[in-house]
Amino acid sequence: MRILTVVGVGLIALGTLVVSGRPAIRSKQNILEFGEFKATVEERHALPIWTGVLGVSGGVVLILVGSRRREAGPDRKRDAGP
Repeated sequence: MRILTVVGVGLIALGTLVVSGRPAIRSKQNILEFGEFKATVEERHALPIWTGVLGVSGGVVLILVGSRRREAGPDRKRDAGP
């Protein structure tokens, strides 16, 4: 498999995961620090659906571009003309 196809399949897989599973990004913030005492807050931010859609569509484009390159690859002889 060519590299564009592999990357395209990976993008489709990750995009599908984002759209279906809604993974979250975690962030920690220190809100109070007094000597050895620390108060932190952990927040979860869900990834927007558009990131998954963008990943899937980008993967499809990469697969299509990779297959077109294979059809008209550098090993095919082009007609030099008259």
